[in-house]
Amino acid sequence: MQNSERAAIVHHWDADGIAAAALAMRTVLGNRVVYAGVPHIGFYSPEAIDTQGILQRDPDTILILDYGLGRESYEALANIVGSRVRLVIVDHHAVEPWGPEGRHVYCNPVAQGLGVEDKWPSTAYLLHHVLELRDAASNVLAALGIVGDLAPYVDAGKPHRGLEIAEDLLRDTGLSIPILRKAVVYVDSCYRVYDTGCVDHVRAILAEKGVEDVLRDPVVGDAYLRAQKLVDEARRSVELVYRKRGLAVYRLGIDAYVTSVVGRELAARHPGELVALIHTIPRLGQGFVYIRALGRDLRILAEELRRRGFRVGGKQSVAVVEFRDPVEAEKAVEVLKGLAISSG
Repeated sequence: MQNSERAAIVHHWDADGIAAAALAMRTVLGNRVVYAGVPHIGFYSPEAIDTQGILQRDPDTILILDYGLGRESYEALANIVGSRVRLVIVDHHAVEPWGPEGRHVYCNPVAQGLGVEDKWPSTAYLLHHVLELRDAASNVLAALGIVGDLAPYVDAGKPHRGLEIAEDLLRDTGLSIPILRKAVVYVDSCYRVYDTGCVDHVRAILAEKGVEDVLRDPVVGDAYLRAQKLVDEARRSVELVYRKRGLAVYRLGIDAYVTSVVGRELAARHPGELVALIHTIPRLGQGFVYIRALGRDLRILAEELRRRGFRVGGKQSVAVVEFRDPVEAEKAVEVLKGLAISSG
């Protein structure tokens, strides 16, 4: 990245992805960024990235942050961009690792077996570590990414090694985990209402100013109010459809990307149980089965679902099955029921 003259940044749309992009922009890349943006919100594939639009900016490097794709997707993307552009992937999702050839670089220690999520709790923190940053502004962005990804632990008051790292990073900055937790809600509001302009706006604020400026910004504040209305509507309409043998399954149909916030809250209601939220999103023409169990490692479960042909993303503590046909969602839930029965 330090050798790049014209860099493009593609990042996940949540607080961790935005924090990682802002961190790269304000430190190693600076004014050499010719493009910064997110894939089509809600979609995880090479096709969701505006590759042709990016290539028109003539970058020498495309930095992809926190997007959670697996080996086949990055191989396909490498074929699309060709040999003149270097892909640099920085991520911490538990996916099938990519072993690139040539100029491309892949850094995902969780996928590569170089440490679990407790050690690498966010992509922003991983980037902060790789670049050996020490300044207060960079420390805050790394901590913001951690708090974004560990929000369920913050909300439940449960300990996590990642939150200890965040506390260390925030020492002498005047900020705290509760303040960053509030900022995460504001930042994530942008993608919940599918407002990519708001995502771009908040990324610029974090790259040029700071977390407290996000909380004061009227554009982000408006997205927050719109998102909260949708989250409240989702809370009222979510329905429990199955609960047995340590598995609780909920169903939700709402045209807002509130899958993770509702899924996290449901998991908090069922400590010690596996929770699955089937969320159909009409405007995307698809949906997600969001699977979580606070404090449990779901990587083996995710691998089993992949083995059975499902499109699965996620991390150590969460698995997300993408579906376009509702039948796929029901099949995934049947697998979860079978696994719950077989495990006791």
